[in-house]
Amino acid sequence: MSGRTPTPRAVWIATIVACAIRLVFVLGYPQFGACPDCQVYDRLATNLLAGKGLVGGTSDDPMFADIRDGASAPEVGFGPVYPAFLAAIYATVGHHITAVRIAQAFLGALIVPLAWWLTMVAFGGAPGIVCAWLVALSPPLVMYTGMVLTENLSVALLLASMCLLLRALPRRTPTAFVFAGVALGALILLREEMILLLPAFAGLVWWKGRPQPAWTGIAAFVLATLVCIGAWTVRNYVLFRQPILISVHGGEQLWISAKGWSEWHFDDPDLRRLVSGRSYVERNAAMQQDALRIIAESPGRFLVFCFQRLPMLWISSHTTYVRGLTESFRMYLDRGAYLRVATKAALFVIQIALLLLAARGAFLARAFTESPLAAWMLAMPIAALTAVHFVIFATPRYQIPALPFVMAFAALAVTRARRSA
Repeated sequence: MSGRTPTPRAVWIATIVACAIRLVFVLGYPQFGACPDCQVYDRLATNLLAGKGLVGGTSDDPMFADIRDGASAPEVGFGPVYPAFLAAIYATVGHHITAVRIAQAFLGALIVPLAWWLTMVAFGGAPGIVCAWLVALSPPLVMYTGMVLTENLSVALLLASMCLLLRALPRRTPTAFVFAGVALGALILLREEMILLLPAFAGLVWWKGRPQPAWTGIAAFVLATLVCIGAWTVRNYVLFRQPILISVHGGEQLWISAKGWSEWHFDDPDLRRLVSGRSYVERNAAMQQDALRIIAESPGRFLVFCFQRLPMLWISSHTTYVRGLTESFRMYLDRGAYLRVATKAALFVIQIALLLLAARGAFLARAFTESPLAAWMLAMPIAALTAVHFVIFATPRYQIPALPFVMAFAALAVTRARRSA
């Protein structure tokens, strides 16, 4: 885990190819229009750049025009990292969404060597190179470079935090662990559910770390992460006079999950009753309370919804945000658009094949692991995201941060199959 292994030429080629594919996609393919979350992030970044602070995001949502706060309300639905990322781009080149897509194309290429290194440490050189190419050519990872959403940055921060943590082990200095903690803290402020990885990674490093780290290293990692999160928590308490770790977004997510919906129905009477006249914080509290009531009244029904969310999370063609492919198979069949049907089908088959290979790789991992710690760490994001979205609302884009780790296990299966042939 010293990190001194030279990067193979094949990985650099895969990185260049990944960058080229992503740039061609974001510059040459007509991009999907702005989604609701995209608009929120853009508003937040624009307000932040204008010196107004992080305001007017979710609470200025035009879909809830009757809430009490609006364009001047402090943001509490999302963390600060992605709006700050956008604001930095806007400050450099102006308010151009294409610039965001280009930046995310380069960021998408950066994850190739990071994914290679983690997989190489866990399973060896050959799986590492296969994983690099899987990441470089992955249709979903290419697609999300064109969206003003957190997925691209989430993948980069997650991989970076894991690489930094593994590199900190042989150095055995608290400073090295601090860098890993800061990266993980930034990731958690970007996607709150990633907080599950803090105890998971800390426990794994103590259990499987070789050389076994001193308590000071693990403490530095945990403390650095908590300081990053805590600074935002203090801000929330000062502004809202209640303990809010990162955001209150979970109330509405739990409510839509308890209802069993796969999308919002904004004219629903129950929804209107819960949101009408309330601030974003108030409406999320009301929705969380109502969600718990619904679950308590029918826990079996909610459990059925939970199991239904697993295929919703993992099984998809990932064409929701690809212009020209957003409609269903049946709609395209009815219109005789057979090329689009074939394209969606091919992407769907690729996803299923990847999942099957990853399952095979996970089965083989115990026998062909070079670093048990790295292998366990590769599994943690997959497990954490699956656990979270088993309980709350799931959509295929929520799996994106875990895809490189799925590809790592798939790469192991591919290389073992080639050696057995």
